[in-house]
Amino acid sequence: APELRPGPTPEPEPNLAHPRPEREPGRQPRAGAGAAPGLDAMAPAERKERLTLPRCLGLAALGTAVIYLTSMMLMMNNGGDIAEGTSNAMRGAKSASAAAAMMRGDLVPQTLGERALEEARGVNCGWKPDEQLVGRCPKGVLYPTGAAYKDAAECAAGCCVLENCVTWQFRPDTGCLHGPDVRIGFEKEGTSKWCEADPPTPWQGQHTKLKPKEKIAESAKHKEACDEATWDPTELQTQCLGLGDMRRGEPSKSAANCRDACCADEKCDTWQWRADKGCFYNSKGFRCYERTSEHDFEPFQGQRKFLPDRDYSGIHHKFKDQGGKA
Repeated sequence: APELRPGPTPEPEPNLAHPRPEREPGRQPRAGAGAAPGLDAMAPAERKERLTLPRCLGLAALGTAVIYLTSMMLMMNNGGDIAEGTSNAMRGAKSASAAAAMMRGDLVPQTLGERALEEARGVNCGWKPDEQLVGRCPKGVLYPTGAAYKDAAECAAGCCVLENCVTWQFRPDTGCLHGPDVRIGFEKEGTSKWCEADPPTPWQGQHTKLKPKEKIAESAKHKEACDEATWDPTELQTQCLGLGDMRRGEPSKSAANCRDACCADEKCDTWQWRADKGCFYNSKGFRCYERTSEHDFEPFQGQRKFLPDRDYSGIHHKFKDQGGKA
């Protein structure tokens, strides 16, 4: 029988509906269907583009690591103007940022450990000269630090080196308080946070009505509080807030005059007077401070850091600086 041999494989007919695209010059055939081309299979322009970004990222990371290690070695060896300059620049930028944040009142105080506190003693802190923060700061202006600092010296040292502390105060009953920049007395510029300029001193004052809208002719409290023989000016010794502006003229000359002015006003139910402050009265106050300890009328110890960009102009003791003339 004749030997059968296979003939040549016929060429497939071209698909005229979806013709096969011709390969670009210089491109190698793909390794398999759906496989991404390797670098060797790419055109030179595409291969260069694919390699550039990883190389740049790698060089950047390497450069950062070299700079960091060099700076650390110099600082560990306690030498080098480069390391010192870098450290000072970073510290200066951080201090400026922290000071700005504390002026806005954004930060809550921190505390130091014993070793850091000991190192903080004797540091030049840049306190505002010739100033003691002896007056009360309303609740929420400064923040308690707990038992971290046992006296005024430690409280000051802690605030000194903490970049987020501008103001400190200490008194035995409150302990150490740290916080942002504050205005004192009648300073006009700076932060919205405010503290008294004068040390806590007992006020003279009294409620003249038990109910704000009570008619004075029908009020037993009014008759008692407004009578020279039965009034009690020691009823409100702690400051009451929300009594409005100081009353100029006769009311501010004495506690009795302040009382009489309030008693003559149908809307008034609370008055207070102090020799260095003058007379205040109004239909109502926000609240009055409560007596909390035997130290209530003792001055605080405290200071503020001097901030170069801050305007400290203004009168600290408005009534007293005017010679007591209301």
